Amino acid sequence: MSKLYVASFQAVLLKTLRKVFENEMPYDLRLTRLADEDFETILQNTLDKWGVDQFFKYEKQLLDGFAAIGADPGCLLSKSRDDLYVGAMLYPVGKHYLVYWVSENTVIVDRILYQGMDLARHLENRES
Repeated sequence: MSKLYVASFQAVLLKTLRKVFENEMPYDLRLTRLADEDFETILQNTLDKWGVDQFFKYEKQLLDGFAAIGADPGCLLSKSRDDLYVGAMLYPVGKHYLVYWVSENTVIVDRILYQGMDLARHLENRES
């Protein structure tokens, strides 16, 4: 299947989330460059391996995860992981973790990593 083309996944994501969850997301949501690349790669791999239907299902799961941490960064499924870096939080989505932290009224998603990965290794050179 051909490469999925989207000018900026982050721009589409944020626009969609703001429209759908306008009154339910008291926190701003920002993805780092690496998280944006992770998002694109995960969805492209899903499309290539599992097809269009699964692509849209997983995209919705990821969007729901972003909405959940944007509404309440300390929500029930979130887990504090100060062993990765001070303030690090994980939120499970399918087979991945949203790795994020909170700064005032903004949730910053550092990476979207597969649960089987060595998280610490993939966060060594994180953007701050």
